[in-house]
Amino acid sequence: MLKGAAGERLRCRELRPFSEDGSTRTPLARGVGNRVSGRRCRPPPGCPTSTQGNTRTSGARATSGGIDVTVTCAGTSGQSCSGGVTLKTTETVQGTKVLAVSSAKHKGKPKRDRVAVVVGIAIYKLNAGQRITLHVKLNAKGRALLHRFRRLPVRVAITQRTTKGTITVSSAKFTLKPTTSKHRKH
Repeated sequence: MLKGAAGERLRCRELRPFSEDGSTRTPLARGVGNRVSGRRCRPPPGCPTSTQGNTRTSGARATSGGIDVTVTCAGTSGQSCSGGVTLKTTETVQGTKVLAVSSAKHKGKPKRDRVAVVVGIAIYKLNAGQRITLHVKLNAKGRALLHRFRRLPVRVAITQRTTKGTITVSSAKFTLKPTTSKHRKH
């Protein structure tokens, strides 16, 4: 409950005093910036005006075929979170030949270029209070690089889409290694 300008208790999206003396009551308009009776109408302080929740991450770990990351949406009822998890690596190329891979952004030598390559992606959409573990698998390019170099350093970026654009919630570096098959010697 919130206190209005005239001292009465209010709830979000309810009637509230509109005039300075508190004599006229009008319904609270939806969103900030709506006009009611020619005056600007804003929700009372403390009321959520956004449908965007906050994305939180935990428990990221490398697996043989990608990354597992737990994503949680924190917010009030009616809010939601959406975004993506991207795996990137940096290739060092000379002409068309890939010479090396790394997770860092380096300055290349002359005649050698460094190219950022997306090797895995997953998207999510959660309601407030929900949690999901995303299994971000390597795409064909990522599997080929892992097979060739026997290790694949990646940058993991967890992003959230907002009304103002996409923001990076967290990022980390991992090194993926292929699974070792256990063969019995006879």
